[in-house]
Amino acid sequence: MPIRVYCADCSESSCAALGAAVRKEADMLWTGSATDGCRAYEEIRRMRPDVLVQTLVLPRLDGFSLLERVCALPSAPAVIVTSHLIREFCIEESIRLGATYYLVKPVPDELIIRRIRDICRLRTRFSAQESEAASPLERREEGVRALLRDIGVRPGLKGHAYLVDAVFLAVSLQRFSLQRAIYPQIAQKYDASPASVERAIRHAALAAWTRPDTETRRRLFGEARPSNRLLIQRLARETEPLLREDRER
Repeated sequence: MPIRVYCADCSESSCAALGAAVRKEADMLWTGSATDGCRAYEEIRRMRPDVLVQTLVLPRLDGFSLLERVCALPSAPAVIVTSHLIREFCIEESIRLGATYYLVKPVPDELIIRRIRDICRLRTRFSAQESEAASPLERREEGVRALLRDIGVRPGLKGHAYLVDAVFLAVSLQRFSLQRAIYPQIAQKYDASPASVERAIRHAALAAWTRPDTETRRRLFGEARPSNRLLIQRLARETEPLLREDRER
C-alpha cells in the first residue's frame, strides 16, 4: 500500500512543491493539501492520510489547534511539523501535542520524503512488535484507550488514566458505586484522593466535549455531556464484550 501524504501549509507554493516531490515517489500517494486549518482538518478526517506535513501558521484554525485535533482522530496520521519558528516552546508544544518530527524551514523536499519513510518504517516495525509482545491485559487496556480516543479524551490528562481503570472496575463489579468503590480504589492506586479522581474524570469529559464531535461520541452519548457515572457506564457497556471475549481465550 502506498504511503498517503497530505499537506497543510499557508504557502500554496510549498504545498505544490511537496506535492510534486511526493508524486515522483513510487511508494507514496499525494492525497491533497489546504492553505487553511479548517479545510485541512475536514479533508484529513475524510481522506485519512498516513502522514500529515503541516506548518504552524495557518488561517482560520492555527497549526497547534490543527495538530491537537488531528492527533485525537481515531485514525490519526503521523505528523511532521515544518516551521520558520525556532522558539523552544513551539518545538516542545508540537511534540507534546503529537508531532513526530519538527523541521525548521526551509526544509528540502528530499528531507521531508526521507522523514515520511522513516515514520512509516518505524510505525510498521513497532506495530508488529507490540502486537506480538502485548499481554492480554495490555490488549484489553488498548481497547479501552482506543474507545477513549474515539470520543475525544486526550491521553495526556490524568482523567484519561483514571477512566481506563474506572471502566475495568465497572465491568468487573457490574453494580458499582462511584463514591464507595471506584473512586477510592483508583485513588489508592495513584496515591490521590477520591475527590481529585472525581474532578480529573469530570475535567477529561469536559475537555473532550469542547473538541469536535465524533461519530462514536454521538452514538454513545448524543449531544449532551454526560455525568461521570453515565460516562463510565456507557464506556463499560461498550467495552464489556471485548473484555469478556479476551478473558475467555
